[in-house]
Amino acid sequence: MKLLFFTVLFFWATNLTAHHPEGDPVIGTDTAGHGQIADAATETLFVNDQRDSPDMGKSSLKESEPESTKAVQTFRGRVLDAYTGLPLPGATVVVLDTDPLRGAAADADGEFRVEGLPLGRIDVKVSMVGYEPVVLRNLLLVSGRELVVEARLEELVYSMEGLVVRPEVRKDRPGNEMAMVSARSFTIDETERYAGSLGDPSRMAANFAGVSSVTDQRNDIVIRGNSPQGLLWRLEGVEIPNPNHFGSMGSTGGPISMINNNHLANSDFYTGAFPAEFGNALAGVFDLRMRNGNNQVREWTGQVGFNGFELGAEGPFTGSHRASYLVNARYSTLEVLHALGMDFGTGAAIPEYRDVSMKLHFPMQRGSVSVFGLGGDNRIAMLDSQDDDAQYGFSGTDLYYRNRMGVLGASHIHYFSNDVRVTNTLAVTGIRGAAEIYDLSYSFDELKIDETHQEVKYTASTRYSQRFNARNFLNAGAVFDIFDVQYVGQELDESSGEYRYYLNNSGKLSQGKLFAEWQHRFTDRLSMTAGLHATRLFLNGTGALEPRFGMKWEVAPGQSLSFGAGLHSQTQMRSIYFSQRYDSLSQAYERTNRDLDFSRSMHLVAGYDRLLGEQHRLKFEVYYQRLYNIPVAWRRPEFSMLSQGGGFSYIVYDNMENTGTGANRGVELTLEKFLRRGFYYL
Repeated sequence: MKLLFFTVLFFWATNLTAHHPEGDPVIGTDTAGHGQIADAATETLFVNDQRDSPDMGKSSLKESEPESTKAVQTFRGRVLDAYTGLPLPGATVVVLDTDPLRGAAADADGEFRVEGLPLGRIDVKVSMVGYEPVVLRNLLLVSGRELVVEARLEELVYSMEGLVVRPEVRKDRPGNEMAMVSARSFTIDETERYAGSLGDPSRMAANFAGVSSVTDQRNDIVIRGNSPQGLLWRLEGVEIPNPNHFGSMGSTGGPISMINNNHLANSDFYTGAFPAEFGNALAGVFDLRMRNGNNQVREWTGQVGFNGFELGAEGPFTGSHRASYLVNARYSTLEVLHALGMDFGTGAAIPEYRDVSMKLHFPMQRGSVSVFGLGGDNRIAMLDSQDDDAQYGFSGTDLYYRNRMGVLGASHIHYFSNDVRVTNTLAVTGIRGAAEIYDLSYSFDELKIDETHQEVKYTASTRYSQRFNARNFLNAGAVFDIFDVQYVGQELDESSGEYRYYLNNSGKLSQGKLFAEWQHRFTDRLSMTAGLHATRLFLNGTGALEPRFGMKWEVAPGQSLSFGAGLHSQTQMRSIYFSQRYDSLSQAYERTNRDLDFSRSMHLVAGYDRLLGEQHRLKFEVYYQRLYNIPVAWRRPEFSMLSQGGGFSYIVYDNMENTGTGANRGVELTLEKFLRRGFYYL
């Protein structure tokens, strides 16, 4: 049966009478105050406990009491330097299109607070002397949850008295100032607004030019013609395993995302020629950041939707130290939906999954400490012996599958001065999967394939950031990973009736990475980045040096030209190095893929970006990518690793060689209307 997706949002707040603002909704648009357009059927409950909210005492501009009959909410946050992350005391925050004008000034910690704003969408201008002002558009105020944002301002190279600077919309400019091309920032709102997104960053990205989904059943994405395997996932600066339920070994997608978009801060998505800090990726990067919990008011969230039953909580540990927690758990609702007659194409099999995410934030005198985590567990049994109508699985087989993924990390940021910042991170990530396939052509008990894989990675990283002046900024860092792996896979040899191990290894391997990148701003309109990424896989002694370069020139207000180039490389799926074949002559196993080199790619990108007024944006990019050193099987000339990674299984051959090549070239054209008065398009 076909599913009709719809959204119903319910809001409740302590001491607030919730209702929607006046105004007629427009069909097919997002009406202010009614939440985001979503593709999954959801029911959401926000609860806001303001009993522990301290009196902030923030200075404000022309604040007046709202009408008592209107539901109102608080808008607050921090204003930070875009490069150093330090607070900007005295910055001015103004809520546009309010009468009288509403706003506030940031205090010594860069924090501001504006109370009593009517529910709905607002535009906010943030400015400070010596910095380029920005306009944050379409921020959504809802009852039951305070709106907390971080505004980052970029220091002007030239600051002259009387100089008039036009506010920049910055709709999709990435948070990473080193990114010159093929990068955009995305918000929680966008993961729910675009058609088919289902609150999933991958499905959201499939709406962008140059990005397409492999199938509707999974969220694997093809970026500029590259294999989905070329995508890198990062969370809080740490490379993580595939964050999707029912993802196979070596894949980067799955049917359902473990990432809870309610926990995301503004994050970045890259489609090519990415900055030097990113390595081990050929196609693109999701650089995800988790927001901090509300450090003043305790809030609870309850939601029922396609992604599961969801419960969440956030708030301060103590009112004085401003430490906060954020935790959320989800459990699959498919059992309930299946009972209602909905068909997932899995026959009698019902996918079961659950996930949890959390972040703890502890501000310190000269920095902060954060603890973050993400975990998920999923299982399914697709039994052809019980149901012949299943669209998934393999005909004539019974499949039992289970997968687990987890991330736990801690990060410490310390400011040695206003211009020098060091970030140290320790993390452990892991993934474990098990699959059993029974061949029904023999008997129900005939095990055909039995596979278990487990990878635990221990990561230590450090990052040094320094702003020398308004023109020059440096990032440098090092990452060291230790992998504890265990792979066991056996398949029934029909000719001999014996089981042969195609995987049978446990042990450790390590990989090191270094990077440095420098940005120089010739003027406020012309900037350049140059960097180098180096990596080495100690298992077989292979490595790569990857220079990166980018430039951006604002030829006129609202118009810019950009260029990016770089070399990029990626290790093979780690189990490939340990794959083996049985030699019937010697009656021994041979590992023939251990010495495989990195897959490599050269990226060239040129772009033109133009704002058409305040509501429209035109973006044009042309790209060329040359792929080489791609593993291919000399026995199967039609096989290439470029064709792997987009499904529930993978294929590996013995005696692979790094002789494959490929090329991607194309032109991307995007016309976007920013959300305004409930209407947008892309």
